[in-house]
Amino acid sequence: MRSPLPEPLLDLAIVQSALADAYDAVTRGARSRLLAAMAAGQAPYAGDAPEAITDQLHRDCRALAALEDHVAADVGRDYAAEAQLLLTNILLASAMGVLKLRGLATAGRLTDESTEILVGQFDAVVAECRTLMLRKNHDYGDSWKHMRIPSITDQMLVKVLRLIQLEELDAQGRASQVAEGRESEYKDIFNYAVFELLKLTWDGAKPDAVERRFSRAS
Repeated sequence: MRSPLPEPLLDLAIVQSALADAYDAVTRGARSRLLAAMAAGQAPYAGDAPEAITDQLHRDCRALAALEDHVAADVGRDYAAEAQLLLTNILLASAMGVLKLRGLATAGRLTDESTEILVGQFDAVVAECRTLMLRKNHDYGDSWKHMRIPSITDQMLVKVLRLIQLEELDAQGRASQVAEGRESEYKDIFNYAVFELLKLTWDGAKPDAVERRFSRAS
């Protein structure tokens, strides 16, 4: 029986499905970290303003860039593990940034009910980011697959700096002249972090040197 889809569209559907599955796999790390923190009685970033979350994202992205800058200097260091830790932090912070902008994820005593609500809200943001990524991947192709890891980190830094600029405009009571707002920037950072985690996961199975995958000088 012939497929109801033309061959190119069928291929695209297969690619999109595989990408969606991979997306779910790498974002589970951030969800697990959220659950672990809440089991210990803490809701990460719940007591922080969005600006504090942006500052944390700035620190994590700069730490990631520094890691890539010095990758060739210490061969015995597990750069992939360190990068994955930072990227998982970035996923968690950017998703919580979206929730904070919506007036959700407020600080307070954690109960079974409030934990369930927060995890549900987090899952909803991740689902929105996933839909956004699949739509953009369908419209613009998977150019991210051909980017080196430091280039993706640079894109995240650009987005963080844009967030800082938007926050400063908001503090001054001035509106931005572009349609994309702060929530959009958080979501883009989330998806860039997913792309970098995917590249780490896929490249990790190859015999190429860690330096070639990370180094900005290669």
